[in-house]
Amino acid sequence: MPGEQIDLVSGFLSSDSSSSFGRPVDVAVTLQGDLLISDDQNGAIYKLTYTGQVTSSIEAEIEHSIQISPVPANEELYVNFNSPQNENIEIALVNIYSGEQKKENRLVNVGANNLKIDIGSLCPGMYFLNVSAANVQVTRKVMIQK
Repeated sequence: MPGEQIDLVSGFLSSDSSSSFGRPVDVAVTLQGDLLISDDQNGAIYKLTYTGQVTSSIEAEIEHSIQISPVPANEELYVNFNSPQNENIEIALVNIYSGEQKKENRLVNVGANNLKIDIGSLCPGMYFLNVSAANVQVTRKVMIQK
């Protein structure tokens, strides 16, 4: 479930919001978990690195093994990953603009899993794909086109 909204990066606006010092427009996540933030006003990319508690090796293994295809998706979306155990997971697709949602619970097995998700009923657009297991939540951006 989404938590409370927090500012990860600030300082792009003056205190009275009358002028800006940058214009962040998109983000990407590196394999190391760093957040890259593009600034099209300054032609820069900022790197935000997490310095808190590191996830367990099992959590990191799941995080880095999740692959989404095809990109962009149309009628079907495939989520491929390795699971260290048999477990129930929740898969949720949330449109980043309208909030339209699709949720499914699936049982996955130890080892490689290739989950097929029917997305034919979803409207085209950008979605967040959240894969949640017992101790792990992984989020990826997914583009759906028709």
